[in-house]
Amino acid sequence: MCMAIGEFCPGRVLETAGLLISKLKTDRSSGYIAIVNRENNRMLLHAQIGDCPAEKAERYMKFSLEKAMRVSKSGETSSWMTRNPDKDQYGGGISAGKYAIGFSGLPEDRDEALVTALAYKLELIDVREAYHIGSLSGNKHIKDLIS
Repeated sequence: MCMAIGEFCPGRVLETAGLLISKLKTDRSSGYIAIVNRENNRMLLHAQIGDCPAEKAERYMKFSLEKAMRVSKSGETSSWMTRNPDKDQYGGGISAGKYAIGFSGLPEDRDEALVTALAYKLELIDVREAYHIGSLSGNKHIKDLIS
């Protein structure tokens, strides 16, 4: 039995994210996920998915939380809208109802596809919202993951 946090079960989040990563066409297969409550900007979940290379783990951990917090605080739909590589601010975070979800560890467009498909699979957003997120960044991977 899984203890729920809000509307989701952390075990289900991690399992679903791991399955989605395996469907992406990339040589990377791990990273960090962060889920933040947008109502109070409190972190609800921050976890490693897969086996991150030790030299990358701290960076991925930091970026995943930064993406989720940036989306939460800005009120934007996607961190792609406030992306600024000069400040180490990348795409890969989205708003999903009362949550903000960020992931780091894959190529940037796949980070975004992963969190979008995850939010869809967890029923935090609908298909129309998922496609809207993809249209903001031109991300073609989202459609592949949710269909």
